[in-house]
Amino acid sequence: MQAVPHLNELHEKYGEQGLLIVGVSNEDADKIRDKMEAVGMEFAVGRSAKDVIATYGVRGIPATFLIDRAGELVWSGHPSAVTDELIESVLE
Repeated sequence: MQAVPHLNELHEKYGEQGLLIVGVSNEDADKIRDKMEAVGMEFAVGRSAKDVIATYGVRGIPATFLIDRAGELVWSGHPSAVTDELIESVLE
């Protein structure tokens, strides 16, 4: 949950340019909603089947994936490593 302020900032800064941040969790909806409220998430969080972890090769949580406008995975890593330059390169 330490990454939430950084992701909120990116959401605010780049949302109007097309950046969409979506958190993914396999927890039940009530638990997700409670966490979102507790930490002040300003972006969407969806529920997912457990196969998403295998599909994207998640090795640790939190994990971040940047998918370009064509739907291609262009970057993955820890949310703290997402920089303005990286976001801007994907939004071009």
